[in-house]
Amino acid sequence: MAKSKESYFKSNPHISGILLMTTNAFFMSLLYVVVKVLTNNMHISSNQVGLLYKLSIVVITLLSCMKLGFVHHLKTKKLFFHALRGFFSIVGSLSMFYAVSVLNVVDAAAISELTPSVMAVTGILLFNENITVPKMVLFIGTIVGVILMNFDKNIESGYFYAFLALAAWSLNNIVVKKLTKTEHSRAQLFYSALFASVFAMPVAFFSFSFDPTNYALDFTAREWPTFSFHAIVLILCASIASLLHKLSFFRAYKLADISIVGPYDYLRLPFTGMLAYIILGEMITDVYSIIGYTVIIISGIYFVMHKKKKESR
Repeated sequence: MAKSKESYFKSNPHISGILLMTTNAFFMSLLYVVVKVLTNNMHISSNQVGLLYKLSIVVITLLSCMKLGFVHHLKTKKLFFHALRGFFSIVGSLSMFYAVSVLNVVDAAAISELTPSVMAVTGILLFNENITVPKMVLFIGTIVGVILMNFDKNIESGYFYAFLALAAWSLNNIVVKKLTKTEHSRAQLFYSALFASVFAMPVAFFSFSFDPTNYALDFTAREWPTFSFHAIVLILCASIASLLHKLSFFRAYKLADISIVGPYDYLRLPFTGMLAYIILGEMITDVYSIIGYTVIIISGIYFVMHKKKKESR
């Protein structure tokens, strides 16, 4: 039975890719919630959290390569693309971490739900993947759902950073697609986290302020809080959640088309809602948000049913 299941997944890479992208969505949701706890309860700035969890990933990846071999797993000829991926990754992470710290976690996650649809369109435009009715239903359903979930709400600065994260992650996904063709997953994790840590240091150690009225730019050293054992554990949890999210993400792209596995990232929305309620006590009570959830879920179910029907032919 075990062998038959294994052979089934090997012969159905799209199914394996979908399961991995679902795993990615869960751990991404967990990362959002942990960051919310660190920034609001532990009073660590979102920029500091971004740097610390990226540095933790660098250390964990190096430790894993000690037994497996540095040369085999970390050799690369694409440092530029790793640096580019690290830049887009940290811009997206820092932007979303700030959005999560000032907004309802599910509101921030709702905006990031546009990413799978952008990925589907990217797959069609840049990778010559087929345009299908299910993909269009998923794309339109996701957009309508996100609009409904943010309907009749005050626009805060956090929304701007959430959309900035969306743009950065969409560009990041394009680079990831190129790297997955030749690069080992550990090399991607290591170099991405390494370059991201370098890019994150200025905003983590300094507090910037800009006054456009007199063209003055000022920055001062940022104060760091005293880290408790609880805070250290949460930072490690954020790092592990990010690692599992990225490993699943990379592997999913290796197995299946970007437009097939990408849309399943939308599952982070119900996952985030569930974890936010359990851990933070945040609830979604307005009617528009509930309708938005429903639209996204229905469009996703339609996509899955069509995929299953197509494979059974």
